[in-house]
Amino acid sequence: MDIRILSYFLEVAKSGNISRAAENLHMSQPPLSRSMQLLEEELGVTLFVRGKRKITLTQEGQLLRKRAQQMIALADKTVEEISGMKNKVSGRIYIGSIESISLGIMPKWIVEFHQQYPEVYFDWWSGNSNDVLERLEHGLIDFAVVRTPCNSEKFISGSLYREPWMAFVKQEQLPESAKDSQEISLEELGSMSLIIPSIKTRAQEIREWFGKRGIVPNICCEISPAMNAISLVENGMGAAILPASASGAAEGKGIAVRKIINPTMESEIIIVYNSDNRLSTAAVRFIQYIQESCGVEDK
Repeated sequence: MDIRILSYFLEVAKSGNISRAAENLHMSQPPLSRSMQLLEEELGVTLFVRGKRKITLTQEGQLLRKRAQQMIALADKTVEEISGMKNKVSGRIYIGSIESISLGIMPKWIVEFHQQYPEVYFDWWSGNSNDVLERLEHGLIDFAVVRTPCNSEKFISGSLYREPWMAFVKQEQLPESAKDSQEISLEELGSMSLIIPSIKTRAQEIREWFGKRGIVPNICCEISPAMNAISLVENGMGAAILPASASGAAEGKGIAVRKIINPTMESEIIIVYNSDNRLSTAAVRFIQYIQESCGVEDK
């Protein structure tokens, strides 16, 4: 398949209209329509449901859209890597990170590194650990910063730092015992409606905290991403259990952030990369910078 034709296909899928897509691509409609027909013939499937005013994607078209986005991203990344294979620190770095890191320390790392190396550009994508590692496996990013536990056996990984889990509670819903404290116990949280991350391993881990204390948690919502949990807390849904790095998202929203104790719960942040992919000079240098910022010696 031609990358150029795939980019045409993505524009048609986005526009929902051949004429509008042709305008956006600065080409006439007949060649674009013919390109889409040839693409369908090449694949042996129907990609579009053609209505009078709007076209939509078939199931096969939806799959092609996902794969086309990945293929074009990989092609762009390859060009950047080849162009950047030189001694000076320049080019584009492709990063994946979990959302809480995106809300917390990752912006600081990127800004400080860019100030040192202004010829470096960034392509930064965030999601949950599973989504980020999938992009790493497909070679769409250079490295990932994720939280354990995660399925990272097929990659090289190294610890960066540990951070505590926190309770995010609307100020007026705080238990009396936690109003003048910076901490809150699992027992206190056990009496509240709880909002927790929806990732299976994370949700199971949180339930186990309570189970070991003989508490049955009242979980009213499992959610992703973290910003959605903050919004629910702000509107009085209950208390959210999130990592400390998400605290910045709660500022100015009337939300109290308390460290969970009895016992204190922590999670580990790790950096992960694929040994099969050759990293650019810029990516290697950025990984080293992150490790140094976290007080980790590069191995």
